[in-house]
Amino acid sequence: MAWADNFNQVIRSALETGGTMGTDPYAKKEKAGEPQSGLEIFKHLIRATGGIVGVIAMITGLVYVAKILKLLYEAFSAPEGGQPVLGLAELLGGAELMMPSATGNIPLAVPLAVALLLGVLLVMGWLALGLITIGAKVIAFCLTEREAMKDLLAYALGQKPTNQENKPEPRP
Repeated sequence: MAWADNFNQVIRSALETGGTMGTDPYAKKEKAGEPQSGLEIFKHLIRATGGIVGVIAMITGLVYVAKILKLLYEAFSAPEGGQPVLGLAELLGGAELMMPSATGNIPLAVPLAVALLLGVLLVMGWLALGLITIGAKVIAFCLTEREAMKDLLAYALGQKPTNQENKPEPRP
């Protein structure tokens, strides 16, 4: 696989050069062995904490989506899974909740209970997917260096990295 070889080559060259791909030309260049300032360490700690929070949010969202899908599967596969619907139908009015029509009375309790439960499941699924999305955004905001990722993907796909000639020159 050509793209895998390119990707491995990019990673190897980035590690050999100290990972200078896509770095800010105005950033302070630290020498090997030079201790980092407390502010830099704190910045890295905050970014790592944000990444961990993002991963936790994504995992929580995935767990909730899995629970919702399991609940739906159990409700459709087992007839005794319909007991909560019948209980809610009784709570909503049971056999007394009818809609008169020309052909007779139409019971509304069970369809209303099903609609209410599906609405609740829809909101729960929306919140779970929101957790996944927020977690991904937190991770992207805290941990990615966009310019390095663009250069890495461009090189791996056999294209020229981002426009090098339009980058500003480093300050003296």
